[in-house]
Amino acid sequence: MTRNQIKIVSDSERSTLAFYIRNERGEWHPVSNVSELSRSKYCNSNIEDHTKEIIEIISSPKKYNRAERGVDIVFEGEDEDFALLQKTIDAGFSEKNITCRIQKTKVAVAGKSGSRKSDVIKAIANYKHLDIRCTNENGIEEYADNKSGIVFYEIPGMQIGDGSLSFAENYFDNLADAGLSALIYCFGVKKYEDAEVDYIRRVKKLYPDISILIVLTQSYEEENEIERVVDEFSRKFDPIRVIPVLEKDKTIRTGSVIPAFGIEDINRFVFEGK
Repeated sequence: MTRNQIKIVSDSERSTLAFYIRNERGEWHPVSNVSELSRSKYCNSNIEDHTKEIIEIISSPKKYNRAERGVDIVFEGEDEDFALLQKTIDAGFSEKNITCRIQKTKVAVAGKSGSRKSDVIKAIANYKHLDIRCTNENGIEEYADNKSGIVFYEIPGMQIGDGSLSFAENYFDNLADAGLSALIYCFGVKKYEDAEVDYIRRVKKLYPDISILIVLTQSYEEENEIERVVDEFSRKFDPIRVIPVLEKDKTIRTGSVIPAFGIEDINRFVFEGK
Protein backbone atom coordinates (compact mmCIF):
# COMPACT_ATOMS: atom_id res chain seq x y z
CA MET A 1 0.00 0.00 0.00
CA THR A 2 1.44 3.38 -1.02
CA ARG A 3 1.17 6.81 0.52
CA ASN A 4 -1.69 9.05 -0.47
CA GLN A 5 -0.92 12.28 -2.30
CA ILE A 6 -3.12 15.33 -1.72
CA LYS A 7 -2.94 18.57 -3.69
CA ILE A 8 -4.23 21.84 -2.23
CA VAL A 9 -4.83 24.73 -4.63
CA SER A 10 -5.29 28.06 -2.86
CA ASP A 11 -6.78 31.25 -4.30
CA SER A 12 -6.39 33.78 -1.50
CA GLU A 13 -7.85 36.58 -3.64
CA ARG A 14 -11.19 34.80 -3.95
CA SER A 15 -10.92 32.87 -0.66
CA THR A 16 -11.21 29.41 -2.18
CA LEU A 17 -9.40 26.13 -1.63
CA ALA A 18 -9.54 23.08 -3.86
CA PHE A 19 -8.47 19.61 -2.76
CA TYR A 20 -7.34 16.80 -5.07
CA ILE A 21 -6.20 13.22 -4.56
CA ARG A 22 -3.94 11.33 -6.94
CA ASN A 23 -5.11 7.93 -8.13
CA GLU A 24 -3.03 4.87 -9.00
CA ARG A 25 -2.72 6.01 -12.63
CA GLY A 26 -1.15 9.28 -11.52
CA GLU A 27 -4.25 11.38 -12.29
CA TRP A 28 -5.39 14.17 -9.99
CA HIS A 29 -9.10 14.17 -9.17
CA PRO A 30 -11.14 16.32 -6.78
CA VAL A 31 -11.66 14.61 -3.44
CA SER A 32 -14.91 12.73 -3.03
CA ASN A 33 -18.08 14.65 -2.23
CA VAL A 34 -18.31 12.69 1.03
CA SER A 35 -14.86 13.86 2.14
CA GLU A 36 -14.74 16.44 4.89
CA LEU A 37 -12.39 18.43 2.66
CA SER A 38 -15.22 18.96 0.16
CA ARG A 39 -17.28 20.92 2.69
CA SER A 40 -17.92 24.56 1.86
CA LYS A 41 -16.40 25.45 5.24
CA TYR A 42 -13.01 24.56 3.82
CA CYS A 43 -13.52 25.13 0.08
CA ASN A 44 -14.78 28.69 0.56
CA SER A 45 -11.98 29.89 2.79
CA ASN A 46 -8.31 30.80 2.93
CA ILE A 47 -5.71 28.33 4.15
CA GLU A 48 -5.09 30.43 7.28
CA ASP A 49 -8.73 30.05 8.37
CA HIS A 50 -8.60 26.30 9.00
CA THR A 51 -4.97 25.20 8.66
CA LYS A 52 -4.88 22.90 11.67
CA GLU A 53 -8.28 21.33 10.93
CA ILE A 54 -7.28 20.58 7.34
CA ILE A 55 -4.04 18.90 8.41
CA GLU A 56 -5.93 16.91 11.06
CA ILE A 57 -8.23 15.53 8.37
CA ILE A 58 -5.38 14.72 6.00
CA SER A 59 -3.25 13.10 8.72
CA SER A 60 -6.04 10.94 10.18
CA PRO A 61 -5.50 7.16 9.70
CA LYS A 62 -9.27 6.84 9.21
CA LYS A 63 -9.21 9.22 6.28
CA TYR A 64 -6.08 9.80 4.16
CA ASN A 65 -3.13 8.59 6.26
CA ARG A 66 -3.76 4.92 5.61
CA ALA A 67 -2.03 2.59 8.07
CA GLU A 68 -0.11 5.73 9.12
CA ARG A 69 2.17 5.36 6.11
CA GLY A 70 2.14 9.13 5.71
CA VAL A 71 0.74 11.62 3.19
CA ASP A 72 2.50 13.79 0.63
CA ILE A 73 0.92 17.23 0.21
CA VAL A 74 1.47 19.38 -2.87
CA PHE A 75 0.52 23.03 -2.33
CA GLU A 76 -0.21 25.53 -5.09
CA GLY A 77 -0.56 29.06 -3.81
CA GLU A 78 1.30 31.96 -2.25
CA ASP A 79 4.60 31.49 -0.46
CA GLU A 80 3.34 32.88 2.85
CA ASP A 81 0.41 30.44 2.89
CA PHE A 82 2.78 27.56 2.20
CA ALA A 83 4.99 28.74 5.06
CA LEU A 84 1.98 28.69 7.40
CA LEU A 85 1.03 25.21 6.23
CA GLN A 86 4.57 23.91 6.74
CA LYS A 87 4.84 25.56 10.16
CA THR A 88 1.59 23.92 11.28
CA ILE A 89 2.78 20.49 10.15
CA ASP A 90 6.15 20.89 11.88
CA ALA A 91 4.57 22.14 15.12
CA GLY A 92 1.83 19.61 15.65
CA PHE A 93 2.05 16.74 13.17
CA SER A 94 5.73 15.78 13.01
CA GLU A 95 4.95 12.22 14.12
CA LYS A 96 2.33 11.73 11.39
CA ASN A 97 4.88 11.45 8.56
CA ILE A 98 3.37 14.28 6.54
CA THR A 99 5.45 15.95 3.83
CA CYS A 100 4.58 19.21 2.10
CA ARG A 101 6.10 20.94 -0.92
CA ILE A 102 5.10 23.99 -2.87
CA GLN A 103 4.41 23.84 -6.57
CA LYS A 104 3.70 26.89 -8.68
CA THR A 105 0.52 26.80 -10.73
CA LYS A 106 1.69 26.55 -14.33
CA VAL A 107 -0.83 26.56 -17.16
CA ALA A 108 -0.05 26.00 -20.84
CA VAL A 109 -2.39 27.60 -23.37
CA ALA A 110 -2.22 26.13 -26.87
CA GLY A 111 -4.13 26.26 -30.15
CA LYS A 112 -3.82 27.34 -33.74
CA SER A 113 -3.12 30.94 -34.73
CA GLY A 114 -6.18 33.09 -34.28
CA SER A 115 -7.68 30.98 -31.48
CA ARG A 116 -7.51 33.92 -29.03
CA LYS A 117 -5.03 32.33 -26.63
CA SER A 118 -3.65 35.62 -25.30
CA ASP A 119 -7.17 37.02 -24.88
CA VAL A 120 -8.11 34.01 -22.77
CA ILE A 121 -5.01 34.42 -20.61
CA LYS A 122 -5.69 38.11 -20.05
CA ALA A 123 -9.35 37.45 -19.28
CA ILE A 124 -8.43 34.85 -16.65
CA ALA A 125 -5.85 37.21 -15.15
CA ASN A 126 -8.39 40.00 -14.99
CA TYR A 127 -10.98 37.72 -13.38
CA LYS A 128 -8.48 36.59 -10.73
CA HIS A 129 -7.07 40.11 -10.23
CA LEU A 130 -3.58 38.96 -11.18
CA ASP A 131 -0.81 41.43 -11.84
CA ILE A 132 0.75 39.56 -14.73
CA ARG A 133 3.96 40.53 -16.49
CA CYS A 134 4.68 39.19 -19.96
CA THR A 135 8.15 38.10 -21.05
CA ASN A 136 9.34 36.20 -24.10
CA GLU A 137 11.56 33.17 -23.60
CA ASN A 138 12.72 31.33 -26.73
CA GLY A 139 9.65 32.46 -28.66
CA ILE A 140 7.19 31.55 -25.89
CA GLU A 141 5.15 34.26 -24.19
CA GLU A 142 5.16 33.80 -20.41
CA TYR A 143 2.62 35.65 -18.28
CA ALA A 144 3.56 35.52 -14.59
CA ASP A 145 2.06 36.89 -11.40
CA ASN A 146 4.79 37.01 -8.76
CA LYS A 147 2.48 37.17 -5.76
CA SER A 148 0.40 34.07 -6.51
CA GLY A 149 3.12 32.24 -8.43
CA ILE A 150 0.70 31.56 -11.30
CA VAL A 151 2.36 31.34 -14.73
CA PHE A 152 0.69 31.02 -18.12
CA TYR A 153 2.69 29.80 -21.12
CA GLU A 154 1.27 30.78 -24.51
CA ILE A 155 2.48 28.19 -26.98
CA PRO A 156 2.81 29.82 -30.44
CA GLY A 157 0.00 29.26 -32.92
CA MET A 158 0.23 25.83 -34.48
CA GLN A 159 -0.17 25.58 -38.23
CA ILE A 160 -0.71 22.03 -39.31
CA GLY A 161 2.06 20.81 -41.62
CA ASP A 162 4.66 23.56 -41.15
CA GLY A 163 6.62 22.02 -38.26
CA SER A 164 5.08 24.19 -35.55
CA LEU A 165 3.07 21.23 -34.24
CA SER A 166 6.29 19.33 -33.56
CA PHE A 167 7.70 22.41 -31.82
CA ALA A 168 4.56 22.66 -29.69
CA GLU A 169 4.84 19.02 -28.67
CA ASN A 170 8.51 19.33 -27.73
CA TYR A 171 7.97 22.54 -25.79
CA PHE A 172 4.97 21.08 -23.99
CA ASP A 173 7.06 18.04 -23.01
CA ASN A 174 9.62 20.36 -21.41
CA LEU A 175 6.90 22.22 -19.51
CA ALA A 176 5.33 18.97 -18.33
CA ASP A 177 8.65 17.66 -17.08
CA ALA A 178 9.11 20.89 -15.10
CA GLY A 179 5.72 20.53 -13.39
CA LEU A 180 2.67 21.68 -15.33
CA SER A 181 -0.78 21.90 -13.74
CA ALA A 182 -3.08 22.24 -16.74
CA LEU A 183 -3.42 22.58 -20.51
CA ILE A 184 -6.05 24.87 -22.00
CA TYR A 185 -6.48 24.11 -25.69
CA CYS A 186 -8.29 26.87 -27.60
CA PHE A 187 -10.35 26.46 -30.75
CA GLY A 188 -11.14 29.76 -32.45
CA VAL A 189 -13.26 28.11 -35.11
CA LYS A 190 -15.82 25.44 -34.43
CA LYS A 191 -14.01 22.62 -36.15
CA TYR A 192 -10.96 20.51 -35.37
CA GLU A 193 -8.26 18.83 -37.41
CA ASP A 194 -6.99 15.30 -36.91
CA ALA A 195 -3.57 16.61 -35.91
CA GLU A 196 -5.15 18.63 -33.09
CA VAL A 197 -7.08 15.59 -31.88
CA ASP A 198 -3.85 13.57 -31.88
CA TYR A 199 -2.01 16.36 -30.01
CA ILE A 200 -4.60 16.51 -27.23
CA ARG A 201 -4.88 12.74 -26.91
CA ARG A 202 -1.09 12.47 -26.77
CA VAL A 203 -1.00 14.85 -23.81
CA LYS A 204 -3.73 12.92 -22.01
CA LYS A 205 -1.94 9.61 -22.55
CA LEU A 206 1.58 10.74 -21.62
CA TYR A 207 0.68 13.13 -18.79
CA PRO A 208 -2.33 11.81 -16.87
CA ASP A 209 -1.63 14.16 -13.95
CA ILE A 210 -2.15 17.27 -16.10
CA SER A 211 -5.72 18.60 -16.31
CA ILE A 212 -6.90 19.28 -19.86
CA LEU A 213 -9.62 21.74 -20.82
CA ILE A 214 -10.93 22.51 -24.30
CA VAL A 215 -12.11 26.09 -24.74
CA LEU A 216 -14.24 27.22 -27.67
CA THR A 217 -13.48 30.92 -27.99
CA GLN A 218 -15.57 33.57 -29.78
CA SER A 219 -18.76 31.73 -28.85
CA TYR A 220 -21.37 34.35 -29.67
CA GLU A 221 -23.71 32.31 -31.86
CA GLU A 222 -27.29 31.46 -30.97
CA GLU A 223 -27.55 29.37 -27.81
CA ASN A 224 -28.77 26.24 -29.61
CA GLU A 225 -25.83 26.46 -32.05
CA ILE A 226 -23.35 26.77 -29.18
CA GLU A 227 -24.91 23.74 -27.50
CA ARG A 228 -24.65 21.76 -30.74
CA VAL A 229 -20.94 22.54 -31.15
CA VAL A 230 -20.16 21.82 -27.50
CA ASP A 231 -21.94 18.48 -27.81
CA GLU A 232 -19.97 17.63 -30.98
CA PHE A 233 -16.63 18.46 -29.38
CA SER A 234 -17.56 16.70 -26.13
CA ARG A 235 -18.31 13.48 -27.99
CA LYS A 236 -15.06 13.72 -29.97
CA PHE A 237 -12.81 14.49 -26.99
CA ASP A 238 -14.65 12.57 -24.27
CA PRO A 239 -13.96 12.61 -21.30
CA ILE A 240 -12.19 15.98 -21.63
CA ARG A 241 -14.39 18.88 -20.63
CA VAL A 242 -15.41 21.45 -23.26
CA ILE A 243 -16.34 25.03 -22.31
CA PRO A 244 -17.71 27.72 -24.66
CA VAL A 245 -16.27 31.17 -23.96
CA LEU A 246 -16.66 34.73 -25.13
CA GLU A 247 -13.39 36.10 -23.86
CA LYS A 248 -14.43 39.74 -24.10
CA ASP A 249 -17.58 41.73 -24.89
CA LYS A 250 -18.67 41.43 -28.50
CA THR A 251 -20.50 44.17 -30.45
CA ILE A 252 -22.58 42.64 -33.22
CA ARG A 253 -23.93 44.22 -36.42
CA THR A 254 -27.14 45.42 -34.81
CA GLY A 255 -25.07 47.49 -32.38
CA SER A 256 -26.03 45.43 -29.34
CA VAL A 257 -23.33 44.02 -27.10
CA ILE A 258 -22.99 40.39 -26.04
CA PRO A 259 -21.25 40.36 -22.64
CA ALA A 260 -18.24 38.13 -22.10
CA PHE A 261 -18.88 34.79 -20.41
CA GLY A 262 -17.22 31.49 -19.57
CA ILE A 263 -14.07 32.77 -17.86
CA GLU A 264 -15.46 31.89 -14.44
CA ASP A 265 -15.99 28.32 -15.67
CA ILE A 266 -12.36 28.12 -16.81
CA ASN A 267 -11.21 29.42 -13.43
CA ARG A 268 -13.32 26.89 -11.54
CA PHE A 269 -12.02 23.99 -13.63
CA VAL A 270 -8.32 24.91 -13.60
CA PHE A 271 -8.01 26.31 -10.10
CA GLU A 272 -10.87 24.69 -8.18
CA GLY A 273 -11.33 21.34 -9.93
CA LYS A 274 -15.04 21.92 -10.59
